[in-house]
Amino acid sequence: MDENAYRFTIAVAGFSEKKLNITAKENTLSVTGNLDVETPQDVTYLHRGIAGRAFERRFEITEHIKVSGAGLTNGLLSIELVRDVPEEKKPRNISISSRAIEHKKAAWRTPRQTSLERLQRFLDRGKRSNLLISLQRSNSRM
Repeated sequence: MDENAYRFTIAVAGFSEKKLNITAKENTLSVTGNLDVETPQDVTYLHRGIAGRAFERRFEITEHIKVSGAGLTNGLLSIELVRDVPEEKKPRNISISSRAIEHKKAAWRTPRQTSLERLQRFLDRGKRSNLLISLQRSNSRM
């Protein structure tokens, strides 16, 4: 047996293959046994180990479980079940890919250049003024 095949066994001593019936309908598996044994009226038993009466057992099975076969050996009824899950309902692994993030090396700047760049960005956001032009002139003289 593997992860998709199952077997369960029921003790049905005294029953032959002709007296047992296995039915799979929708999500229910039922096993019935009928005994037509007539006990003589003049016989008295001290102990009767095997009950001679009919029985019915019902089992609820899931949607993808199918009955693949059954066998009767030495009073034990074995029922084989197979789980048949469609491909779209099976779990699948999702691969994880890794990407390297490109890091740019920062250029070394002097504190004066950084403050000038900040001032320039500030002035670009609003109205330009003569201050920006004078900053560029003073920067070029250095």
